[in-house]
Amino acid sequence: MNKVLIIIALFILTKAEAQESISALAIGDSLYTLGDYSKAMNYYKQLPENEQILFKIAKSYEALGNNPKAIQYYKNVIVSNPRASIAKYNYGRLLFKTAKFQAADSIFKMLSEETPTNPNYVYQRGLIKEKQQDSTAISFFKETFKLDTNHINSVYKIAKLNLKKRKFSEAEVFIEKGLYVDKKSIRFLMLKALKQYHSKEYNEAIDTYEKLLFLGKKDEKLHFNLANCYSKVFKLEVAIKQYTILINTYDDKNSTYHYNIGLSLLGLHYLEKAKKHFEIAIALKFTPLDNEYVTLGMLYKRENLYKQAMILYKKALRDNSNNEMASYQLAVVADIFFTDKKKALTYYNRYLKKFGKTGKMRNLAKSRMSDLKKELHFRE
Repeated sequence: MNKVLIIIALFILTKAEAQESISALAIGDSLYTLGDYSKAMNYYKQLPENEQILFKIAKSYEALGNNPKAIQYYKNVIVSNPRASIAKYNYGRLLFKTAKFQAADSIFKMLSEETPTNPNYVYQRGLIKEKQQDSTAISFFKETFKLDTNHINSVYKIAKLNLKKRKFSEAEVFIEKGLYVDKKSIRFLMLKALKQYHSKEYNEAIDTYEKLLFLGKKDEKLHFNLANCYSKVFKLEVAIKQYTILINTYDDKNSTYHYNIGLSLLGLHYLEKAKKHFEIAIALKFTPLDNEYVTLGMLYKRENLYKQAMILYKKALRDNSNNEMASYQLAVVADIFFTDKKKALTYYNRYLKKFGKTGKMRNLAKSRMSDLKKELHFRE
């Protein structure tokens, strides 16, 4: 009779403990779902350790951002069950996140060997290679796409890497695949716009960048490329609007923005406004300023301020003695400015001495020198 009572008591106790464990697990899971990870973990740690509980603790630590503890618990899960694929997958992703690339790659390689048809294991290896700037990354993304043609993330990576290598036709195929799935995809539209921009399809790029703006995508690079596209197709008014956005919204100390808006203003004959931006560009820029000096010099030349133009061309040549346009324009302005044409000949001689064999303006310079020599001959 006593034995029966003991067995019944043990059964009741065991059942109570089991119910208590189930209750603790349920509470822990509920707290985890609600994002209260520390409290959830406290409940998990009250339970007997097994693969399931270790995995839940690992996930809780990862959710809290305690990566070292999460890695430790994922390892414990894998030790208890070497075929725990989900734990290995999470473990591999966490290794990748914490820049342990070699270890992460070995995990995903192992997973791929265990399940060769799983595209995401291959994709993760591609991400690791890409992070390491390994050129084989694209082969992993292509293998991912081969295993699953619906894997749009791999499509994006293939398109992006082809674009980076200037393989525009290959990139375009995958860009269109992405846009077929979602015609309003910001990331694929950005790739499309870049492809068009670098292929010098400026009108097409304008359409794509404008669509991106309509969809709410706004950043400095987008406005800069759009402004340049408008400049290339001589839509200077709208180019000015974009450069104005860049200066007012993003960086009013950027010499390139001021220089480019100056060029657009010059093209529309807003000479004073152009001059102001060229002068700002020169004041802001610390690298060689030869091109800025040449452009401002041409503006002064247009206003018949020849002495000031000569000063700027000479400054350009001091910054860069190989600037052909500065050398040629200096000769042209000297020709206009000096009544003594022997002085003008000196400047043309300097130009031809340096650029006489390959210079774009060499024939014009030779022709003008010939005329000047005849003129001087008849004067004598």
